[in-house]
Amino acid sequence: MFFILPWELRQTGPPKGVPVVNLALIALNMLFYLLGGSWVVGPDTSLLSIVLYAFCHTNVWHLLLNMWTLWVFGNPVNRRLGNGLYLLAYLGTAVVLGLFARLVLPVGLAGSSGAIYAVIAIALILMPTAVLRIACL
Repeated sequence: MFFILPWELRQTGPPKGVPVVNLALIALNMLFYLLGGSWVVGPDTSLLSIVLYAFCHTNVWHLLLNMWTLWVFGNPVNRRLGNGLYLLAYLGTAVVLGLFARLVLPVGLAGSSGAIYAVIAIALILMPTAVLRIACL
């Protein structure tokens, strides 16, 4: 089986600052998984599920791949946007997708993939000359 894994997003110049929010989001996602949190957002779910679904994952591979991708793309984006804007972008995307899932989708939604795709899109927009190193497994 051939699998491509993002390894590093290289930008020009040295990294600036510590991506505090990204590290906290990764830790929070892992903590939710270890504590057995299983929030799903969909039809007839609670309003709290609109946010909490984004911190719950269906299995360990779902969690690990999402967190690795968040590590590779989220750290440079967090450094570029700053902690406040990065948190707003991440949680804002999660809430919008949670509302969409609750109001429109016929099935439940779990995991942070949607917010992570938003982080990848932000990276592509803000850092068009960055080089993405990949590992082929």
